Amino acid sequence: MEKCTTFWQSKTNSNLIKVLYVSPTSWSKTMMADIDIEKQRIDIYQGNSKSDKKIIDKFEMEDKLDSKSWKGLQEENDSSILEEVVKIINANNDCNNDNYEFLNLKIHVESALNYNYIYTDVRDGFQAPAIMDLLKQSFLRDKTNVGTKSYYCGITNDLDIRMQQHREDDFEIVNDKVYAWICATVQIAIAVEELAKEKYDIGEKDHGGSGAKEDSVIVYLLKKGKRIKK
Repeated sequence: MEKCTTFWQSKTNSNLIKVLYVSPTSWSKTMMADIDIEKQRIDIYQGNSKSDKKIIDKFEMEDKLDSKSWKGLQEENDSSILEEVVKIINANNDCNNDNYEFLNLKIHVESALNYNYIYTDVRDGFQAPAIMDLLKQSFLRDKTNVGTKSYYCGITNDLDIRMQQHREDDFEIVNDKVYAWICATVQIAIAVEELAKEKYDIGEKDHGGSGAKEDSVIVYLLKKGKRIKK
């Protein structure tokens, strides 16, 4: 499926960039940022605000489809523009380090540009045993010689933020690679995790970060690297 975070440049003013993060779990976590490269300014819109949601929805459903107005930016072709976007986001995040909106934007952008998160949508009729088979296939695809307990399986409502928590508090992620499956319900996701505990490390029972939330429908699998020393 398409990446959750995409980048867009205005065709009438090349200094105007939009960053769109579409959450696979809920509108409340969806966000969009208008970035003016010339003015070094960022305006953030959040899906949990009715007025902001209308702005995001209009762009996603209408504006970005208008080929005369916006073009999608690609990492391999537009690296210099994206590097400038990252600089502006980092500078604004330093100035607003107590504002979670800027921090979340930074995390979503870093995840899109630097990490390999592979999403699969399994909301259409997939139950826990079938999803477990997909986890096994991903494990085998990596052709690893280590035991399955070297892999961590969890559930979350925001993969980008949860992976950042793991990197800061738990362990490195080998090759920055994570497999993720979007389930139809949190009950299915919890059932997958329950099945997974026989093969993989699933951490503490309280699910750590966001695993206990009612919209935690994302199951993920990663290979653990070095433990983080505290």
